[in-house]
Amino acid sequence: MRKAILILGIVFIISGMGYALEDPLEIGVTARPMGMGKAFVAIADDGSSVFLNPSGIAGVDYWSFTSMYTKLLGDVYYFATSLSYPINFRGLDGSLAIGYVGSGVDQLIVPTSTGIEFFYYHSNVLLLSSGLKLTPDLMIGGNLKYFSKGFVGAVTNQGHGWDIDLGIKYSWTDHINLGLAVQNVVPLSMGGKVVWDNGLQEGIPVVLKPGIAFKTGSTTYALDVEYTRTYPTLLHVGIEHALIKNYFVRLGMDQVVSASQAGGVASMPTFGLGLNLYGFRVDYAYHPYHDETGNVTHYVSFSNVPPDKPDVKMEPVEEIIILKPSDNTLTYEVEIPVSGTLENVVSVMVAGEKQRITRDGFNTIVPLNHGRNTIDLEGISITDKLIKRWVAVIRLRWFKDVSEEHWARKPIECLSTAGVILGYPDKTFGGDRGITRAEFVTMIMRAFEDELKPKTASKIFPDTIGHWAELHIDGAVQMKIVKGYPDGKFKPNGHISRAEAVEVITNLENLKREIVVEPPFLDLDITHWAADAVAAAKKAGLLEYMTEDLFAASEPIPRSEVTQLLVRTKFGQDKMYKTFRTPYDHLVLPPHLPEKVIEIELPPTPEAVIIEKGEVKEPAYAVLDTYIVREGDSLLGIAMRYYGDPYKYLEIAEFNNIEDPSDIHAGQKILIPDLKKLEKQEESKKETKKVKELEPEIVFYTIQTGDTLMSVARKFYNDSSKYLEIAEFNKLEDPNDIRVGQKIMVPVKPSP
Repeated sequence: MRKAILILGIVFIISGMGYALEDPLEIGVTARPMGMGKAFVAIADDGSSVFLNPSGIAGVDYWSFTSMYTKLLGDVYYFATSLSYPINFRGLDGSLAIGYVGSGVDQLIVPTSTGIEFFYYHSNVLLLSSGLKLTPDLMIGGNLKYFSKGFVGAVTNQGHGWDIDLGIKYSWTDHINLGLAVQNVVPLSMGGKVVWDNGLQEGIPVVLKPGIAFKTGSTTYALDVEYTRTYPTLLHVGIEHALIKNYFVRLGMDQVVSASQAGGVASMPTFGLGLNLYGFRVDYAYHPYHDETGNVTHYVSFSNVPPDKPDVKMEPVEEIIILKPSDNTLTYEVEIPVSGTLENVVSVMVAGEKQRITRDGFNTIVPLNHGRNTIDLEGISITDKLIKRWVAVIRLRWFKDVSEEHWARKPIECLSTAGVILGYPDKTFGGDRGITRAEFVTMIMRAFEDELKPKTASKIFPDTIGHWAELHIDGAVQMKIVKGYPDGKFKPNGHISRAEAVEVITNLENLKREIVVEPPFLDLDITHWAADAVAAAKKAGLLEYMTEDLFAASEPIPRSEVTQLLVRTKFGQDKMYKTFRTPYDHLVLPPHLPEKVIEIELPPTPEAVIIEKGEVKEPAYAVLDTYIVREGDSLLGIAMRYYGDPYKYLEIAEFNNIEDPSDIHAGQKILIPDLKKLEKQEESKKETKKVKELEPEIVFYTIQTGDTLMSVARKFYNDSSKYLEIAEFNKLEDPNDIRVGQKIMVPVKPSP
């Protein structure tokens, strides 16, 4: 009789008749968690996660199933099973799962006036689950649950409903996991309930379960806290210890609401065993039922475990690790330290130079050119594998007349570093100076690919024939960027006005012109010939640097303002991105270096106005000729042409204030000094003027379109058969494997 009463009590607790509905998952699912006192929220690493913390299935990266069957008090059957499948959702690993929990009692007796009758009770839950691994340490998941329960027979009533569980699991450290499961989160008002045939509606209580798990060696400790508004707070404590690889023992303490004391809590010890064998696991758990003496339940679960992964032989790590500089470093220095460590690398070269390897790795100094420098590193590993790495460093251009506080410092230095607009050999920028129409066009055309520049002049304007910028002007006209004056002239040496500059930029950016109904500036009438261009540029944000309402259309635009204008164009930003690999707005320039004042003793000269590092208004003394640099030219070759001695390149460099003799470009004008007139100044120059020395036995040559090593040999030696010597000197395995822009070294005196 006592047992029958207990069974009926359990049935009515499960059914929740007259109370908030009890979730069947609270009875306990699968033997592994039961053996640990149901402390599993922060562990959640197998198929049982579906029932206790759905986020855990995100870490189950294999087909998984589990099942359990038991009888409470020998009469109330209880069955649970789950199946999960790994997925990848938009690059995130996870799993989908389905679970089922069913319980019930057969042949319950109800006394009637005519005798006795029987009825049957069942309570089932179907779960659809999913979990995702947001990061290697963070997993989330959820269950959609469908409830079905009721009585059939002498007492007949059916109830159906749904609710949702949510879970999260976080690996705080390698040893500590945190977990949180919130069961039945949908309130009754939003549909989280069971509706019976007789019209009764029952809410499903929200259950909050935070948990923590700590693993050390082969032992895991777990603690869960269970909180709900309608019952006392409960604790779940468990330990799992791996005796050996496939054998486990478990202990725990499970608290449940007392069946004999209203509002009380019963604490029960639990015990469990586990055995992994041939890819399957059998778990057993001992768990007494509530606080009734002699009422003990045994749980047995059967599930699969992930197959043992074969031992993978780890290949040795072979790597060159660059410690400094960081990639895309900005600097004003002429050289930069390069250091790093080596992992199983026995030989390393930096910028073509073999390095001495120490216990700490390698450390060297690499010279820098202005602009973007790609420093190549190559190493040979212990397995004779070639390891290649690289790091980029941008050497910024600076000017003596552009301070850190200069209003246009950033655009001046960025554009000049990118090669769009250059300064003067005396390291000044001349930001207040005007810029000629020829200079302005050349500056823009230089940024385009060489093939856009015509190879021969078309003689469009009579006043540009033979002009140093003739080809650039012709190219710009063909691209419809610029045009001449009504009298048919271009006036290349005239200063470009602010209106003309904005007109060119508007054409360059292909901005949409509209009918001007309001003056874009107070001093620019809507009838002005450039009003539509200025209005379009202002609308596009190209003139944001102009803080006043006056435009001064006819005034010459100074060089510093040109940089402010260009830096806002797509053209300018694209050119800078190719150098910096960082959007202009994100660039942060480093502080200037302490200025090193170098006194240069030169005789008084008329002011020399240099055009973009090239054209010079020639002083009237000590000059033999003015030479326009051509593609493939070098100062050594020019010196050979005028003096018959290639080593006189230093005199040319000094006379033209060229800091780096290898850094000249086509179209640049160079003054050829009369060495006899300079003999008296020779000694003082050597003492006060510092020029970068080239190796006296070689010439640096930049490969041009159409070049071969044979054509290079013919150009320098008038003998194409000497190409093999050039290849050997540069350690080129394949003489045909050269590229445009590549710098090679050409011996001045080839072997006979």
